[in-house]
Amino acid sequence: ITDEGIGSVGCTTFYLDTDADKYGTGASQCTCAAVGMYSAVTPGDCADYDPSINPGATEICNGKDDNCNGTIDEAGATGCLNFYVDGDSDQYGAGSPMCLCAPDAQYTVKKAGDCDDKDPKKNPSMPEVCDGFDNNCDGITDGVDSVGCKQFYADNDGDGFGNPKDTLCLCAADAAHPITVAGDCDDTNAKVSNGGTEVCDGFDNNCNGLTDEPGAVGCLSAYVDADGDGYGEGSSAQCVCKVVANTVQIGGDCNDKNASVHPGAIEKCNTIDDDCNGLTDEENSVGCTAWLFDGDGDSYGLADKTKCLCGATLPYTTKTPGDCDDTNSAIKPGGTELCNGKDDNCDGITDNMGAVGCVVYYSDKDNDAYGTATPASQCLCAPGAVFRATVTGDCDDNDPFVHPLADEYCDSKDNNCDGITDNVGSIGCQPWYADADADKWGLTTDAQCLCGPTGKYTTQQKGDCNDSLASVHPNAPELCNGIDDNCNGITDSDSPQASTYYYDGDNDGWGNTAMSAKLCFPTGFYKATKGGDCMDANPAVYPNSTEVCNGIDDNCNGVTDEVNSIGCIPYYLDKDGDGFGINTQQCQCNGAGLFTAMVNGDCNDAVSSINPGAPEICDGVDNNCDGKIDDENSKGCATWFADIDADSYGNPNNGKCLCAPLGIYTCENSLDCDDTKPKVHPGATETCNGIDDNCNNLIDEENSIGCSPYLYDSDGDTYGVTGVGKCLCAPNPLTHFTAILDGDCNDTKQAVNPGAYEVCNGIDDNCNGQTDENDAAGCLPWYQDADKDGYGSMIIPSTCLCKATGLYTTQKSGDCNDNAPFVHPNAYEACNSIDDNCNGIIDDDSPDNKNWYYDGDGDGYGTAAAKKACFPTGGFTATQPGDCDDTRNAVYPGAYELCNGIDDNCNGITDDDSPDATLWYYDGDLDTYGSSASIMKCLASGKYTATNGDDCDDTHANAHPGGTEVCDGYDDNCDGKTDEENA
Repeated sequence: ITDEGIGSVGCTTFYLDTDADKYGTGASQCTCAAVGMYSAVTPGDCADYDPSINPGATEICNGKDDNCNGTIDEAGATGCLNFYVDGDSDQYGAGSPMCLCAPDAQYTVKKAGDCDDKDPKKNPSMPEVCDGFDNNCDGITDGVDSVGCKQFYADNDGDGFGNPKDTLCLCAADAAHPITVAGDCDDTNAKVSNGGTEVCDGFDNNCNGLTDEPGAVGCLSAYVDADGDGYGEGSSAQCVCKVVANTVQIGGDCNDKNASVHPGAIEKCNTIDDDCNGLTDEENSVGCTAWLFDGDGDSYGLADKTKCLCGATLPYTTKTPGDCDDTNSAIKPGGTELCNGKDDNCDGITDNMGAVGCVVYYSDKDNDAYGTATPASQCLCAPGAVFRATVTGDCDDNDPFVHPLADEYCDSKDNNCDGITDNVGSIGCQPWYADADADKWGLTTDAQCLCGPTGKYTTQQKGDCNDSLASVHPNAPELCNGIDDNCNGITDSDSPQASTYYYDGDNDGWGNTAMSAKLCFPTGFYKATKGGDCMDANPAVYPNSTEVCNGIDDNCNGVTDEVNSIGCIPYYLDKDGDGFGINTQQCQCNGAGLFTAMVNGDCNDAVSSINPGAPEICDGVDNNCDGKIDDENSKGCATWFADIDADSYGNPNNGKCLCAPLGIYTCENSLDCDDTKPKVHPGATETCNGIDDNCNNLIDEENSIGCSPYLYDSDGDTYGVTGVGKCLCAPNPLTHFTAILDGDCNDTKQAVNPGAYEVCNGIDDNCNGQTDENDAAGCLPWYQDADKDGYGSMIIPSTCLCKATGLYTTQKSGDCNDNAPFVHPNAYEACNSIDDNCNGIIDDDSPDNKNWYYDGDGDGYGTAAAKKACFPTGGFTATQPGDCDDTRNAVYPGAYELCNGIDDNCNGITDDDSPDATLWYYDGDLDTYGSSASIMKCLASGKYTATNGDDCDDTHANAHPGGTEVCDGYDDNCDGKTDEENA
């Protein structure tokens, strides 16, 4: 045999190489050549089942000790990543990196760039803030557009207002942008700015888009004088740099449509403020009348206080005098007289009889407040000498102690006027008792207070308890007859024949020895002839009764609930007093002595801490007598957690308190957050998988394997701040890293982002570098107003702007001539052949138009039909109305009235007021001579037929001037004498 056997001289040591990777395990044999799996000459293989693991392998990040050096995934292993020290836990590291397969306790983050690793608020993901620090580690402190920055503007002309087209958002001013106030529309002219004062100099000094507008410094006041009275209307004055035609320098005209109205004009009663002093139709105006002072507004005034007014004006509102108290509207002539101490109707009498509020008083001669019906009552405001009682019913008005409310006395009088003398209960009465059995003892319960004995009330001695038996009354002898003969409230008890009876309240035949009575017969509960009952309220308790467990001495022997009483229960012997006994019993009502336990089962009655109710303790003893030693949850146990996935980390939700580890409960730590996955535990690598892989209470945290970049979006508009982002597994609304789109120019306003619609708000809403451009949402139509009269051209289309710009300065359109400032929709329409107010009508609706009336007969007076126009047109030529017949030019207001059957002067009266009319006198006796009563008419009518008015007796036809005197008792010839000589 050649080279036989192991251990031949010159043999070589071969190691067991199961995986044929040329590295063997510790098992070896010395042979002349390799034999079977003993083929490796180099030992040290730490995993002889895997050919990729051996001392010559390259370490790879795979959770294995590939090169068998005792270290798994050491620094520099293939597939490692650079990790940095993150001293402030802000997910950004500083210093030199270390290439690791997974973060360790010191090198924890993959992102570098932290410029201050002691402050978590300073790293490349932080927004730059105006605080004097380089928050985002870009090497610039408080850069442009930092959070909290302000807009700073260039101010090239040094006027304190910046150029809105040259601005930066800075934390502090720089040399090129020194101020925060914008608004300069010409940054080359220090006299022009948003805060400038407009001056008449040809510049837009205040940057409002208008040059030398009304009110500029140096302007002149110009008033429109539409009615040509030399006074302009004060409310329409403008201070302008250039004065135009049709204006005056004097204002104050309160009606520029009426030339008779202006300062200094005469005030008239016409409801117009003629003199423009702010008062209309004031006192003493032309045409005023006298009005009386009516201070209380009751339509009656004071004759000595008047004012000449155009109409009623508080307090001068009446023309009727006679008020006797002008401070009270209820007091006036014809007013209602009241009981109030005042002359309400101004008749000179105060509080008349029968005045409203009067009281009916009756005659009360004896002054006892009760009157009689005779004499008749009077309704007065106050009581009089005799009429002073408000209540009637006195039956003796000469005696003040006799009336309906007087007290009745025992005096044989009807004191209270009720028709009865000496009533029951009168003052002075005495009690009289009813005595039906005439034993001179009355019933106490039947008495009346009388002035003397009356009817059945005949005795003043009370106490009879039976008024139907004369033998029954106080002091009568008591007999055994079932009657209370002596009225002492006890029947038969004090009779000589009475016996002793005991009180038997429970009807058990045994009475209470302490309660007895001498009775003729058993009465009520006094019926027992035997005493000795120790509880007379319980019929089951009496001498010789059966003892029961009830806490009562049932048989009255002085002992309660003795052993073996009915209802007793078994108690167990409990020598150690722990409430648990052994199997030895005694029947008792309540445990006593050593028999006190109601539960048996004590496995050691000599030790009180050992019994079925004792807690189990980790001490090697069966403390609770359940046959088990050191059960789960025994006192002194420790919590052992289940480690189902055998990763040496216990499940915090699955633990047991044991005296020693048992089964799957082998871990004393409870750090595993998922005990079904061996790769989930503290220190594991976090991956974007919806699982907290490393059990740090964070799922898919920043920079997990498989993360994606998300930008900072604090306003939630889906657009983030460019350059400010984090690598996350999913967007995080809590930290605002949610956007995948960048370009947000203001991340504090949700409505501002590259996809937003531009809105009129002074903000660049869509981040295109322009603010409030044309047609932005909320824009309004602005019209070109070249003549600056506040109205835009109706020819040039409007532009939708956020604010006035250039010539587009008004939102009101309709100007039909944008080169004439006094021509616009609200202008004063003058009679000038121009459409001043742009309504499409020239002159026709001018306030200066006159009412022209139709004058068909050319007499200068028209009918009621009128037409307003600047000039007469057609048949509308008259300036005055009132013509009552427009077919006759001799008929008009003011014409000469003729006796012609026509109303010539249009006053509504025909002929009667004609200067040509005759004076006709009343001729009652038709003697052609009338009396002094007369009427002016063109023709006689009725009895107005005489032209001579000297008739001295118009009832006697023979009596008139020139008549023949006759002896008839009349002055027939009206010479003042009757039946004179020679009649």
